[in-house]
Amino acid sequence: MLNYRYLREWLETEFGSEKLALLFIDIDDFKFFNDNYGHHIGDQALRLVAEILTKNVRTADKVIRFGGEEFVVILNNADGKQAYEVAQRICLRVSELRETEFKYPLTVSIGIALYPDDTDNKHTLLQIADSAMYVAKSRGKNQIIRNGSKSHAIN
Repeated sequence: MLNYRYLREWLETEFGSEKLALLFIDIDDFKFFNDNYGHHIGDQALRLVAEILTKNVRTADKVIRFGGEEFVVILNNADGKQAYEVAQRICLRVSELRETEFKYPLTVSIGIALYPDDTDNKHTLLQIADSAMYVAKSRGKNQIIRNGSKSHAIN
């Protein structure tokens, strides 16, 4: 899995001619999950979420561990509809971990930003997706938000 160093390098390169979507993903209530069920279970959850992200994107896309319980996914040549479909799949697969791996609920909040629709600056694209993710968390978590748009709860 790529790390924050890769993301920093990517942020300094120019956009190509293709559109792209950036997903900013945060595991909901991860501190509570870690504190109540143990760091071993928390580490297992991080690995499984990373695996879900990798399995639900194309090989040309990038999955990046941003830090802590946050991830960034870069979907190359993807529009808003495609980004939302990927985000929905990720939310669903993560929530299914309760049935297959854990006795405890695990969900993610996802913010989406698009190039060139939302901005032509990579740093701003990351900020927009990050802000959208925080809107998702503030609206109840387990949601997908695109650039402050109407929330979509995944239940």
